[in-house]
Amino acid sequence: MQVIKVLVVDDDPIIRSLVTGILRNANYDVVGECSNGETLLRQLPELKPRLVLLDINLPDTDGISLIDMIHSISDPVVVMMSGEATLDRVRGALSKGAKGFVVKPFNAARLLAAVTTALKDAA
Repeated sequence: MQVIKVLVVDDDPIIRSLVTGILRNANYDVVGECSNGETLLRQLPELKPRLVLLDINLPDTDGISLIDMIHSISDPVVVMMSGEATLDRVRGALSKGAKGFVVKPFNAARLLAAVTTALKDAA
C-alpha cells in the first residue's frame, strides 16, 4: 500500500501540530505544513501532496479561493477545515472542488473519517 503524502495548511500552529500528529499516527506522510496561502502555493509543486488539508480562514486569503489555484498547479484531494461551518461555506468549498469538510473543533476519528472518505471519493 502506498503511503499518502499530505500538506497541512492552517495559520494556527497548534492545529497544524494536532492534525500532523493524528495523520502521522495513522501512517500518512505529512510532507509539509504551511501557515498561509502564499507558502502553500509556493511549496505545492515541490512537495506534490496527494492530499491538502486546508483551513478556510488564512491570514492572507480565504481558503476557498485557493482551491482553483491549487488545482491549476497540481491535482491533490482538498479537504477543508473550519470552525465556521455554515451551510454556505460548506457548499462553497464543495462547489469549488473540495472533497470534504472537517468542522473545528474535531477529534482524531472525525478527521480521519473525512480524509478517508475524501480520498475514496476521489479515486
